[in-house]
Amino acid sequence: MKNRWIAVCLLLALMMSLCVGAVSCKDPDPDASFDYLGTDLSSYVTLDPADYRGLNIEIKWDEITEADVDEWIDAILVSYRSDKPLNDGAGVTDAPITLGDEVYVYYYGYTVDENGTKTAITGGSNMTSTTPDTITVGAREFVSGFETAFLGKTPAELTKIKTSGAIADGDYITMTYFAVYPDKTYGYHTDTFRFAEEDRASIDATYGEGFYEVIVDNAMEYGVANEKAYISSATLPYTSEAHGEGQIVYQDIVFKYGTDRADGPLVATTYFPADYENEALRCKTVYFDMYLDYTKNYVVQYDTPTFDESFLLGVAEVDIEKLEGYEGDTLTDKYRSMVRELLEGNVLARREEYEALLLDAVVTAISEKATVHLYPEEAINEQIAMMEQWLDGWVEYYVQMGYTADREAIAKNLLGYTTGTYTEQFKTLAEQTVAGTMALYQMAKQEGLLLSGSALTAAIEAAKQELFALSLSQNEDEFDRDNYDSDESYQAALDDFFEEMVTYYTQTYGDTYFEEYAQDQAIIDRLDEVFTISIVGRKES
Repeated sequence: MKNRWIAVCLLLALMMSLCVGAVSCKDPDPDASFDYLGTDLSSYVTLDPADYRGLNIEIKWDEITEADVDEWIDAILVSYRSDKPLNDGAGVTDAPITLGDEVYVYYYGYTVDENGTKTAITGGSNMTSTTPDTITVGAREFVSGFETAFLGKTPAELTKIKTSGAIADGDYITMTYFAVYPDKTYGYHTDTFRFAEEDRASIDATYGEGFYEVIVDNAMEYGVANEKAYISSATLPYTSEAHGEGQIVYQDIVFKYGTDRADGPLVATTYFPADYENEALRCKTVYFDMYLDYTKNYVVQYDTPTFDESFLLGVAEVDIEKLEGYEGDTLTDKYRSMVRELLEGNVLARREEYEALLLDAVVTAISEKATVHLYPEEAINEQIAMMEQWLDGWVEYYVQMGYTADREAIAKNLLGYTTGTYTEQFKTLAEQTVAGTMALYQMAKQEGLLLSGSALTAAIEAAKQELFALSLSQNEDEFDRDNYDSDESYQAALDDFFEEMVTYYTQTYGDTYFEEYAQDQAIIDRLDEVFTISIVGRKES
């Protein structure tokens, strides 16, 4: 398992070998590496197959979809919009919103569970701000689905919100409060109602005699979202069929905001990607209630090109010869194929990323089921030494940037711990890594997932070729065929690079490196025989 992340580090090292202060991931002493494959691990760790067989392994992973391609092409079009807005920048209220237009928006984000309960997401609202966010439709500055929810809508049909300022006659107020009714029932509530002189009687009938004046004296005078408008308590005469006759006692009345109509907000359905920084939101559908600003209740229009051949040839000036190498009957189809390839990136690198996630999830799951009896000293020392080298690189970088050279301070900043020392942290991390690696290989041995004989020989050669292709993809400019005089000299350069790569891997990580890599691949290919693999994320429909 260690070779999966070592391989990633090595690719970075190959690219950065000439860079000052490059962080090294190499094994400090490959001859001292612990042989997980050749060692009887049963004396170090035990696993009962009954405890792990059939476990559900969930992977958060997004496929590249046509929707992704659409969004990126939209963003490219927006990047070519006119430098200046149309109509001298004057806002328009009756025109459909299109790509590249700007709107002034308040929003509130939340998830919805299977029972319909809404839960606000952290950092997903600007409702307490006195100024709206300026949204450029189609620019991909927000998560998928956020900006495009406005496409085709006119400002006139969207609800406007007032998050500060005075309430006017005819506004709709959203209010939160705690109420104790005459029958002693109670509860927290959020209501939205129209505030108008002509509605005085119905407001008082609903909330208690004199409530209209409470609004006049507070929300209307001080405005919504104003601490002066907050009412800690109020007692009013009250009669209702549901709660009887007597007095209603209010506590914590807050006038949250006002809107121009009873209609609800525009609701955007968005998707948070599998690699989103907040793990709790990864692969989640999140809804956003969207309002236009009460004052800036218009769209500022821009001239954004249409995605067609005239755009590709005349505006974007795309290299037609390059496009001819992509699939598609038309130039626009070929361009879409190119964008998809760019999004998918290097296929091998993307597969490496997925398989690393899968292995990590499996190791996490079976580590919880394993019993560790003993940690092999050389394996622990190997991991700690690699971490020390990793920290050395960061210390060098911090010094070059003119920051502290204090190893403890740097380690705390990078690892986020608040107690203990980095050496203690390294030992704990080393034990976790070694325990997980032993558990993985012990499981593989018990389940017969490992290769031997001619199958192993072929897999080792395939591993070399795979890593060679991956290394080449990171050095495309150097190994461009146009850089060589003949096919023979080009092939000779490739052969030399292949031998250099093999030598570097074996000298840096030990003679068994490619065998371990091949065995890792064999384990990955057969994990679905032992576990139930579930992929959660965006898929092509």
